[in-house]
Amino acid sequence: MDLRYNLVILDFHGTMTENILRTIKSYHEAAIKLWGASPFDKEYYQRVLTRPAQSGGSGISHKEWLQKQFAWKNNDEFDRFMESFKETMSSIYMPVPGMQRTCTDLISMGVELAILTDGSDIKEIKTQLNTWRLGYLFPRLYSSHRTGIKKPNPDTIGFILFYWTLKNRELKSQKTIH
Repeated sequence: MDLRYNLVILDFHGTMTENILRTIKSYHEAAIKLWGASPFDKEYYQRVLTRPAQSGGSGISHKEWLQKQFAWKNNDEFDRFMESFKETMSSIYMPVPGMQRTCTDLISMGVELAILTDGSDIKEIKTQLNTWRLGYLFPRLYSSHRTGIKKPNPDTIGFILFYWTLKNRELKSQKTIH
């Protein structure tokens, strides 16, 4: 079979995982822990998920947006909420339906896989991939924090391709030597 691509680079959060449901569940769990009930309703989740994003310096961060939405009793209450929210976010990952099968199919066709994330949580991602029994499929995980270039800047992809090409050249030269 003649392959058109030798390498597929995937994003983890929101591409391989269902990020919206994870965010909603994390809000809910944090509210239950802090207040015993969740004040968040369908309209709130619609607002949080469609808020102005912080892209290119415009919009506001998730944390700033949340602070403005509620009359927090004090900073300690807000900090406790955010700590619980982050704890739940880092413990819940839901694979996008069909993602696991797609990845194993690509590998069986000879396509190599890599992950590029804007997150700094490479260990967390490796742990989750191993939980899904997919860790062996992704020998290369890249964080834009390490590349110094955030997505969607195409230079992040160029960075990965540069090192992937170098690795393949080294492997080919080792094969010709032996």
